[in-house]
Amino acid sequence: MKVTVNYMGQLKAAAGKGSEIIECSDDAALSDLLAAAAGQYGSSFVNIIQDETGAIRPSLIVIINDVTANKDASPSLSDGDTVTLLTAIAGG
Repeated sequence: MKVTVNYMGQLKAAAGKGSEIIECSDDAALSDLLAAAAGQYGSSFVNIIQDETGAIRPSLIVIINDVTANKDASPSLSDGDTVTLLTAIAGG
């Protein structure tokens, strides 16, 4: 199946692009998609989406088809889904 992934903020810079289509297995979950993207873009990308233990960072915001996803549950994906990944903005 094909999933469109939109990268925002730091992730856009780390991936070197704003979006792409990633091919996944038919039973892919969010964790599979993140692992595929991490494998393509290396340590700077991985450090943004995962902590030292490999868990998804709490600051990563995941939106699947315009709905904020419970990334801890690693929801299943469907063909044609759009996943937007962005980091929380901090500062003042």
